[in-house]
Amino acid sequence: MTDLVMKIIMQATDKASSAFERVRHAASGLTGNLSGLQKELSGLDKAQRLIVQRNQLDAQMQKTSRAILENRREVKALRDEIAKSGVPTKAQAAKLAELAQQSDKLKDAQSKSSDKLSELNSKLKTYGITARDAAGAQAQLNKKPLWIGCAKHRKPSAKQRNFQAT
Repeated sequence: MTDLVMKIIMQATDKASSAFERVRHAASGLTGNLSGLQKELSGLDKAQRLIVQRNQLDAQMQKTSRAILENRREVKALRDEIAKSGVPTKAQAAKLAELAQQSDKLKDAQSKSSDKLSELNSKLKTYGITARDAAGAQAQLNKKPLWIGCAKHRKPSAKQRNFQAT
């Protein structure tokens, strides 16, 4: 009698432990998917911040370009004025030197911004974003799905395929 009771208890334990093993295996798979999704989401968040930085830098570069153009116009106007009179006055010479110094600063700022933009573009390329304009980069980021464990992108199970076939 005790052997029969022991046998029943052992069979019940085996059935329960196999169910627990399936649950443990499923949970570890879900944990892996969840950590993968978290990493991918973190990467997309970093890419979004890089796009924002890139947009700000692009706006700053446009502002600097406009300032460079304005500086060139002022220099041209001053040189035309000097050419009319033949000899520059002290004020004109000082203004010309000031404009040249300002031009150098603007060109240096533009160069640094250009280097930073190249750096940001290479960082964005690591996230698969290659667009050169703000709208294109944002569109590329928006199109990136979260692949791991996403129901939209998983293969359908046999049960789902059979249901869809009918």
